[in-house]
Amino acid sequence: MRIKLWVVVAGLALGSPLAKAESAKNFIVTIDGVDYAIDAGEKLTVKGKSGADFQLGLKQNDIGTFHGDFASFQLAKGQAVTSSQVQAGVKQHMLATNKGTLVLVQEYADSDPRSLVDFALKQLSKDDVRDGGDIEKKPSKRANGPGAGLEGVTGKISVKKSGGQRIVRYEVEAGGTADHGIVAVSRIDSEAGADDQKLVDRFWDTLAVKY
Repeated sequence: MRIKLWVVVAGLALGSPLAKAESAKNFIVTIDGVDYAIDAGEKLTVKGKSGADFQLGLKQNDIGTFHGDFASFQLAKGQAVTSSQVQAGVKQHMLATNKGTLVLVQEYADSDPRSLVDFALKQLSKDDVRDGGDIEKKPSKRANGPGAGLEGVTGKISVKKSGGQRIVRYEVEAGGTADHGIVAVSRIDSEAGADDQKLVDRFWDTLAVKY
């Protein structure tokens, strides 16, 4: 198999329901069964049953959590995960930057992906190998790590060295059961910078799996 790399509030009433609001709002607040549109950072006037006015606001958290079928991980405000159906039974969720950094989770609904670590690593690093990079493989230290949320996951880390300076780090982990599981991947160039490194670190530090 080839991997393609890859508020519900009760007892209140707002001034106007969704039908009278702008359709371009990003969030919906449901109050007593009526939907109202609101954007992050916006405030609405809310009138309680007592007749008193309240301010209802919506603020985006600096850190959010992406939830898939078998995996979840945290991401910073402004970062977005792109999801796609790679093939029947395989979903892919990816977060990438313009510096080539990426984190990726593939979820397998009806097959065991634990044997795909080496294949995924080869597919990820083939361009760098073709350009003259040396690949150093070593066992992952994350497998069954305490508190890592990666029980049953195995993996390898690939390091590409070029001219003794630039380093591209790949990591591939896989876990699951006999009929479903995940493959998790990261790629980062040593020249990508601190923000991209935080993205990768946050991904692995918060990645949690459920089978």
